[in-house]
Amino acid sequence: MVVSKTVSKGHSVTSAAKNASVDPNSIRQYFEALTPMLAQLTEDSSKECKKTVAQLTDSLRHLQDTMNRQSAEIERLRGALEGELQMADHSRALEEAQALTHLGSWEWDIATGKISWSDELYRIYGMNPQEREISFEEFLGLIHPDDRKNVEDIIADSFKTGRPFEFEHRVILPAGDECILKGMGKTVYDSHGAPVRMLGTSQDITQAKQLDRAKDEFISLVSHQLRTPLTIVRIHGNILEDGLAGPLDPQQESHIRTMTSASIRLIELVDDILRISRISLNRIRINAAPTNPNVLIQTCIDEAMPMAKKKDTTLTFEADDGIGMVPIDTTIFGEILRNLVSNAVRYTKPANGKVAVQFKKEKDGFLLEVRDNGIGIPKADRSYIFERFYRANNATVVDGEGSGLGLYIVKLFTEAAGGKIWLESTVGKGTTFYVSFPFDGMKSRHADDAVE
Repeated sequence: MVVSKTVSKGHSVTSAAKNASVDPNSIRQYFEALTPMLAQLTEDSSKECKKTVAQLTDSLRHLQDTMNRQSAEIERLRGALEGELQMADHSRALEEAQALTHLGSWEWDIATGKISWSDELYRIYGMNPQEREISFEEFLGLIHPDDRKNVEDIIADSFKTGRPFEFEHRVILPAGDECILKGMGKTVYDSHGAPVRMLGTSQDITQAKQLDRAKDEFISLVSHQLRTPLTIVRIHGNILEDGLAGPLDPQQESHIRTMTSASIRLIELVDDILRISRISLNRIRINAAPTNPNVLIQTCIDEAMPMAKKKDTTLTFEADDGIGMVPIDTTIFGEILRNLVSNAVRYTKPANGKVAVQFKKEKDGFLLEVRDNGIGIPKADRSYIFERFYRANNATVVDGEGSGLGLYIVKLFTEAAGGKIWLESTVGKGTTFYVSFPFDGMKSRHADDAVE
């Protein structure tokens, strides 16, 4: 009686185990049912019982394997589903963020020439999202003709140096309108150092540029209005200081000197702001003419020599007699050099300071170097050093009266003339600024730059 009843139960469990893959809960119920049955059967030593035990053991093993497979599959599916949901959420959030900021992303596979654009980048270029694939040649063709060469040069430089890039350029939309974009990106290399792809972002900054232009127009107007009364204050201060309006007692002289000194600093600040607004509003044309750079640089060095002697700094220029005539706008080149040299002298060591200037021909163009052995620029400050009003913390300790506009102006002038500027620095050992120009010399970035 016991044997036949047990065998019947054993066969029913085996049959259920074959269908257990559809219900993990039923598997656990079978486990619970098998436990007392196995305990009962092991007490009986008959052949039939042993056979039944073997069947039940096989069924149990099958059930265990089935449950393990089901659990693993359930976890895999759950993980895949969660991953797909997260990716969908992230993708949707990214698309919404790009649409809000008018910023699109792109990736260029250099080997195949294929360029992948985000939906928002298609919209920025006046196209329907993913309406067609964009090749590198078509991308260049969409750029304004006057900006195309600059974009090509920046991309080529990134290939060669590996430096991330940032630039602005105009594009011609299908309707014929112009749009101004700010591009940022970098080149990715393989294990052998060969460029394999480039990726980055492009943002529509047309409205921001229009607002900036309105702001620059206002600043320019205000600065012009400020300069005249400030000049009058300085002139009358000099008259009083020189005693031309009558004798002054020592206290009056001190007040007049303070007033005159403050007016001079304000005039210098206003002049810097006017320079910035002229460049920002494209009111400067590059008037390059064949020039002997050695003569021009030596003139600037001679002008800075009194400041260098006062600071106990050795100021030298290593002239290259074989460099010949170079197309240079002497006014702009002079502004660039004077700013860099005065900065170098100002931030050299308190004693035994050294500033060296070089202008030489490199394989890619002409290179101006201004090198000092001064305080150096901390690594955290280097990416901001060319920004408006920015000053490194250690620079404010040496000179608390700087405006933070000098290097910003140098960068604007350099880029307006088709050049590039960068630096190398070690804190406590010094800084070297590099300004490069192509072999055809200084030239306007845009053909439509207006005359001031």
